[in-house]
Formats: sequence, C-alpha cells, structure tokens
Amino acid sequence: MATKQAHFVPKTYLRGFLFDEKKERVYAYNSRSNLITPTKIDKICSQSYLYRVKDKDDNDSDEIEEMLAKDIEPKYQGLLNTVRLGEWIDKTTIADISTFIALQHLRVPGTMDFFEETGIKFLKDALKDELSKLLDDNARKAIIDEFKKDDPVRFEKLLKENPDFTGELSRQDIQDMIDENNMKLTIDIGKNNVIRGIFEQVLPIAEKFIRRGWHIMFAPDGYEFITSDMPAFVAKLMPDGVIHFSFGGFGRLDSDIIFPMAKDVCIVINGPEYFQKVGVVTPETVDIINRMVSSRPNIQYLISAQRPLVKKYSRYLTSPPQMQE
Repeated sequence: MATKQAHFVPKTYLRGFLFDEKKERVYAYNSRSNLITPTKIDKICSQSYLYRVKDKDDNDSDEIEEMLAKDIEPKYQGLLNTVRLGEWIDKTTIADISTFIALQHLRVPGTMDFFEETGIKFLKDALKDELSKLLDDNARKAIIDEFKKDDPVRFEKLLKENPDFTGELSRQDIQDMIDENNMKLTIDIGKNNVIRGIFEQVLPIAEKFIRRGWHIMFAPDGYEFITSDMPAFVAKLMPDGVIHFSFGGFGRLDSDIIFPMAKDVCIVINGPEYFQKVGVVTPETVDIINRMVSSRPNIQYLISAQRPLVKKYSRYLTSPPQMQE
C-alpha cells in the first residue's frame, strides 16, 4: 500500500548522503527559507500522492508508487555497493543503473511540470494551426454550413443564448481566437497523461545511457559530492566556465549526464561510444560537479553530509517558484 507522502527522491538514495546514520539525517539547504538544517530524509523531497493516477474504472490507483517502492528503489543499495567496488561493471548492472538515473530525472515534479507545459503548448500550437485555416472565407463558410447541417438544434441554441453570435464567423473572429492575448482557452492534458507519459520515456532514455561512456568518479579523501532534490540532469561545462543545462537533451552526444550516487561516488555519462573509466578524481573535479549540482535551475534543496558544503554551494541557487503541496 502506498504511503501518503510519495518521495520523488527515494530515501534509499538519500541515505548515501547521511551524516547521522541512526536518525537518518542530512544537512539540507532550503532555497525558499535560506536555512541550513539537519533534516530527516523522510521530511524532504516528497509530495502527497504524487504518483496517484486513475485506473480504467476511474478509481484512484497507487500502482506506480507501489511499483517504485517494490521493484525499483530496493535495488539501489546493491547497485551502489557494486559501483563502490571500483571494478568493471557488468552490462546488467549498467542497465539497472541507467534505468534508475533516467527514472530519477523524470519522476521529479519539475520534470512533470515541464512535460505538462510542453504538452499544453503543443496542443495550443496545433489548435492555432487549425484555426489559421479558417482565415480563408470559403473554409469558414464550409464549417458553419456543416455545423448547421450536422447539429441544427445546437446551432439554434447557440443563436438564442449568444446575442453576439450572428450565425457566421468573420475573419476578425478567427484572428481574435488566434491572438495569444485574447485566446481564452484552458487546456488540461490530465495528470494521468502526464505521469503515464513520463514513465513511458524511462527505458528509451536509459538505452541512450547504455551506449555512451561511463566515468565512475570517486571523491578523494577529505572531499565529498553533494546532491539536490533534482539529482540527475543533463549539463555541459563550457570552456569559459559557464554551465549550460539540458543542452539539447539526452540525445546530444556532447552533453554530460550527471548523477551523484552518494557522497563518495558520482557517475558522469558522456561521449558517443561505450566505455568504463573508474578512478579517484581531483578536488577540482569534485568542485566542478558540486557547482553543476547546485547551479541547476529551480532546485529547492541542496543536500550533503557536511554543513559547510551546502553553505558553500548555496550561493549558486536561485529560489524555485512556489508549488502547491
């Protein structure tokens, strides 16, 4: 049975950044309150019934949350333990890690919001294209004639209930509909469509990771990787030091997929060909990764086992927009 609070960054992942093993606490910097607090991992990175959808009978279903809790999240500690051995990783494990990274990128609220906004924009653009066809006088007349013929009762009802409707559409009527400022249109593509659509993208994205190069980076003694409430992302560090995010998406071969697995190890996937490179990186590389993690737009929390680290990198954050819980 799914819990009310669905963790979009699972606790099994957050345990890799604990400073207090017994109470399961991390240091979390909240960009909304500008406070750094020792926080239990069950208190952050969650929303009420985030993955609840409707089943075929229109009843509430927690099937996705239950699948995540039963089939995906319990594997993570074993995957992390395997990576920590510092040895060659077999293809099955690479595939499982790829799936987890893809899923972790997609399952966060920020990605869901992006999918919804993109879907709405697509539908609006499609509607505008169809409306633009009605700028032709013959096309407008044809659609009104068809309406009169196919549904005369509704047509007469519209005439009676809308004094401004004369039974014809003018070119200006259509232009007003197309005009972005006057277009009174609300499109709801539905939570079901957004969530199910997102989870359908997991395997196609994971397959892209499997075909690219894998850097298994271990932090040197005295240094640690940090993470956030959006821990898997696409970025590119440019020669001038500027970090570009998304950078053409997962399909662009000169982009980097960044995923801090735990405070001691980070995975970076890049390049056009598959390879594995394992080793301890320099403090400078750890700093670059941490700066990428903390510079990503719209994150709320920076998370670390060290208070000074979240304080140091918090200067890169901008506060995300407020969301309804």
